[in-house]
Amino acid sequence: MAILIDNVYQQVLAIANKEQRGYITPQEFNLFARKAQLDIFENTFHDYKMALLKPQHQHKLADDIDMLKEKIAPFRNTSGTLAWNGSDGTQGTISSTCHWLENVYDGNSYRTVEITFPASSSVDDDDLLNLRAIYDGTGSITEGEGDFTIGFNKSGGTPSDGSYIGSGVLWLHIEPGYTSEQVAGRFINVINDTSPYHSAAIKSGAASTVILTYLQEGITGSESAEDNFATFANISTTTSYATYEEVDKQDWLYITSGGAKLKPLSDRPVFYRKTKVQLGFYPPLTGNIKHDFISKPADPKWTYSVINGKALYNSSAADKQDFELHASEEGSLVNKILELSGLLIEKPILAESALRNEATNEADKNN
Repeated sequence: MAILIDNVYQQVLAIANKEQRGYITPQEFNLFARKAQLDIFENTFHDYKMALLKPQHQHKLADDIDMLKEKIAPFRNTSGTLAWNGSDGTQGTISSTCHWLENVYDGNSYRTVEITFPASSSVDDDDLLNLRAIYDGTGSITEGEGDFTIGFNKSGGTPSDGSYIGSGVLWLHIEPGYTSEQVAGRFINVINDTSPYHSAAIKSGAASTVILTYLQEGITGSESAEDNFATFANISTTTSYATYEEVDKQDWLYITSGGAKLKPLSDRPVFYRKTKVQLGFYPPLTGNIKHDFISKPADPKWTYSVINGKALYNSSAADKQDFELHASEEGSLVNKILELSGLLIEKPILAESALRNEATNEADKNN
């Protein structure tokens, strides 16, 4: 429940005017109110950190962490969608009201395909496996066009007739005598090491069958294999929830250009902060990425109309804004505003009185 701003203002005026200590104008009150609310809001996170170091209480009403969670809850926003500002699926802008970023994650539906490989004895030189992807052979992205093509060659090097050279084929050397499990393993390695558009893993209980997952939504078309040396089955979609791990900018290139052991995959993606409000992602995704965050409270405003030379509260004004803090913070708000007001009107006794009241409140909280 919000704290009514007029209640706080009337308390501040009543205490400040006692013994003619001074008058606080609406403009001054609104300035002090904003600072007081922000101070209490930011201190809540510090208090939460310190509460984590203390033993927890089994009763919720007596536990500091539960009480602080209750105070933070109104400012927690979940499932905010990042605004995309690029078509390549690598960057997005966080919500303008974000104050503290908590989690970045996605819950997108990805296309999955089961691919079963034969032993190398069934693979001919220059066999091709075409996978749907946004790929032109150089790594650049052309929306809706191209395949990610893998050529298999038992003799090594480029194909003997050179027919596919320059067409964006990635050649994979398969030794004669490789078992179907070894062929599948080589395929997984080349996908996870080189393709930013797919991830691959062995299907549980079927060592020669690979589960290929597309890292982009909306993939259309179908896979194909020359001479049908690979078979495709169970083409479907699966919803994957993955939390993005934040990495430092200086580690970004090292991580994203690393081998299979370092390179992020769809089930362990990463992001970094490109600017204050813009995030960079890997692997690149074109779906909606969500983020949870803490927003700041809106600036409080005591609105009024001047009647007969006096400022009277106008609760129906469109720009009126109550305090958004937890109701238990009303006393702290009054004390902090009085402390600031005492400095303005050069009445140190008022400020000292407010500080004593606040110290008493803090002592009560800690006991």
